[in-house]
Formats: sequence, structure tokens, C-alpha cells
Amino acid sequence: MPLNVGHSWNYTIRSVRGLYTYVSPITVSREVSVANTQGVELKSALGPSRMAWAGDTLLVERLAGTQFIPPLPLVYRTDETHERHWKGTVVFVDNTSPAWAIQSQSPDDDLVYGGKKIHCIRSTIQFHTASRDIELETWFSAGLGIVQQEQRTDGILLVKLQQIAQKPSSD
Repeated sequence: MPLNVGHSWNYTIRSVRGLYTYVSPITVSREVSVANTQGVELKSALGPSRMAWAGDTLLVERLAGTQFIPPLPLVYRTDETHERHWKGTVVFVDNTSPAWAIQSQSPDDDLVYGGKKIHCIRSTIQFHTASRDIELETWFSAGLGIVQQEQRTDGILLVKLQQIAQKPSSD
């Protein structure tokens, strides 16, 4: 995933049960520390995100304004499919809550990007807090980054991002 300062991607964003659809850039704005490693902050219309690669793990400390303590493993650069557990605190806009989650992933060769099917890793994270259950699905492709992401809260699709096709980078 190209995480150089200044790099940007354009995404189609569908939100609030599909009532709003728009195109928004997501731009790497600056370097920051995430989990004691060099990471970046992304700026978008959905709010700031902070992430870093730690080995083969993409960690997120903040995702569209929601903070995870400790940082949450979003995706692993591997086709391994076993479940991974996370426990911590989630800071939402309206409250802070203890949470636990299960992350699983599998290869996915059915996502269409730029008119053709591409190889992705599809990561699914099931969060559980005192006030809500959240499912976050992320499709990640080497050289392209996050090509699609969907967030459901209590079973309702709230946000779907789809990267607008670009040429893959060598990162």
C-alpha cells in the first residue's frame, strides 16, 4: 500500500443506507507514530485515519475518526485464514467503550477493479461493544491498498468505500 506523504486515492463513498454517494480523495497528509512504529495520517471527508505497517500487519489507530486502543490489526499480508482476537477500547464520536473483536481473512479473487477481477485479501472484523456490534470488511490488494471497505453497525450498512481504479504501484 503506497503510504508516501502526498499520495492520494479517489474513492466512491456511499453512506447512510445509500442515500449519499460522492467521490472523495483520501490523502497521506503526514507521518505519525502508530504502535511505536512509523505510520501515516490520512485525511478524508470521513475524518482522519492513522495507520502503519508493522511487519506483515496493517495496524489502524484511528479509522475515519474512531480510535482504537491498542491499535487494531486491519489486515495481514498473508493468505492465512485463522482467526485473531483483539481486546481494547474504542473511542467513538459519542462515547468510549471497552470492546473485543475477532479478525479473520481469506483470499478473494472475485472483486472487480478497473473492469477486471483482481486478487485481494478480504478481512472481516467483528467488534462487540456495550452499545453496538460492528462489522468491518476490508478488501486489500498489494500495490493498490484498500480497494473496498464496508462498515455495518447492528447489521445495517452505513458506509461503503470503493477505490476508483488506478495503476498499481510497486509498494
